[in-house]
Amino acid sequence: MGQRRGFIDSEYARSPNSTTRTPELDNEDARTRQRGRPDSTTRTPGLDNEDARTRQPERGGQHGNRPCNGLRSQVRVTIRSDPSTYPTRFAGAVSARVRFLTRRRCMNENSKTRFVLIGGFLGAGKTTLIGELARRYMAAGKRVGIITNDQADDLVDTLNLRSQGFDVGEVAGACFCCSFDDLVSTAETLSTQRPPDVLLAEPVGSCTDLVATVILPLQQLLGERFELAPFGVLLKPSHGRRILDGESSSARSGFSAQAEYIFRKQLEEADYLMIGRLDQLNDQEVSSLKEKLESLNEGVPVIAISPRRGDGVEGVMGYIESPMIAGRRLLQIDYDTYADGEADLGWVNLTAMLRADEPVELDTLAHDIVASVAERIAARNEGQIAHLKVSVLGGDAQAVASVVSNDTGVDIGLAANRSVSGRIQMIVNARVSIDPQVLEEICRQRVSGLAESRRLEVESISAHSLRPGRPTPTHRVTQA
Repeated sequence: MGQRRGFIDSEYARSPNSTTRTPELDNEDARTRQRGRPDSTTRTPGLDNEDARTRQPERGGQHGNRPCNGLRSQVRVTIRSDPSTYPTRFAGAVSARVRFLTRRRCMNENSKTRFVLIGGFLGAGKTTLIGELARRYMAAGKRVGIITNDQADDLVDTLNLRSQGFDVGEVAGACFCCSFDDLVSTAETLSTQRPPDVLLAEPVGSCTDLVATVILPLQQLLGERFELAPFGVLLKPSHGRRILDGESSSARSGFSAQAEYIFRKQLEEADYLMIGRLDQLNDQEVSSLKEKLESLNEGVPVIAISPRRGDGVEGVMGYIESPMIAGRRLLQIDYDTYADGEADLGWVNLTAMLRADEPVELDTLAHDIVASVAERIAARNEGQIAHLKVSVLGGDAQAVASVVSNDTGVDIGLAANRSVSGRIQMIVNARVSIDPQVLEEICRQRVSGLAESRRLEVESISAHSLRPGRPTPTHRVTQA
């Protein structure tokens, strides 16, 4: 089994069987807990005065029974107009605003970077949306950076976005909340020559409580550098329909009640909600999902989108550019249930190097390996696919295929439209509610079997499998 998330070389290491509840955070001071070794005195970057600077608590043994220290939020939750009108009120002015901000940045190098966090469950379509947002901002003359996030290295989404010409940084090995300092340093690497006008960030799809652990800490600690956009969360319809239906949903969704808890909590903390994959839904399904979301989050606007077709993306930009305050909804969350929900998922990142003596069609290869792995998982009748994605690279061409549940077909998200020979790299990212070692073996067998059937030489196969560890945020705001 792979290393547990966020515990590498950390004094906060905790036994995988720990049942210690995350204590209520102390808000009597503004101290924050930093990841590091016991003697570390590193200060949180970006603070300019002694009163605002965080102090390091004394280190001593494991984190288990020692309370974390939270940040007191200065956010005032005030909305002066109906946020449901923001897509139409601000979307039409997005391009003009983008051009204005770009000109202003040329004159003022100290202007802030707009930080846009797009949340949602595994397989919701976050990467596709971020890619489309990046294209539109860049077409309007704005400098764009993208930060991806995963529990392990070799992320298909990072390669996919880079192949499209975007400037992409990656935080690997832990979620943003548990690697806050890595998130900040990655943002800095994207600003070596000149800070981007907008940073689009995609957190791990099994994480929640991001308002308290990412958005508000960024706002308070690095507010002179970042302007936080409203937090949008993308609903995954294939599992959303079943999870939002009622108490007995776990039997139909295929996930544990704890994993469903994460799904719901992600929706609860959104400033605005998006229903994804509009191109795969009829009007009645969209209407039903909107009703469920409005019932779950009263007063939170909902927009239906299809990034692939472009539907609703201008409306999303309207929310991003609107005056809506970011991080308005702090969660009440049980970290024991949250940890159990993450541990329900098996995580595999596999990389195979293949060699083809004769030309092979990359799109077909990507489609067939995804279909083969998904078929084997479904045949076991014991694991639900959250997201299964494959990238196949040959020469300067890339194909990406994915499946987002046991009962959905294979989707070609990025078509290479090319046949190649020679060396081919295949990367498999699998997130399934199944034992990760079993999942790794399935992936290895299917890749080897497909290579043999296509007369491809297997030069190497390496894989990393894990269950995510208990979330231990670097910072957590507990009071708005």
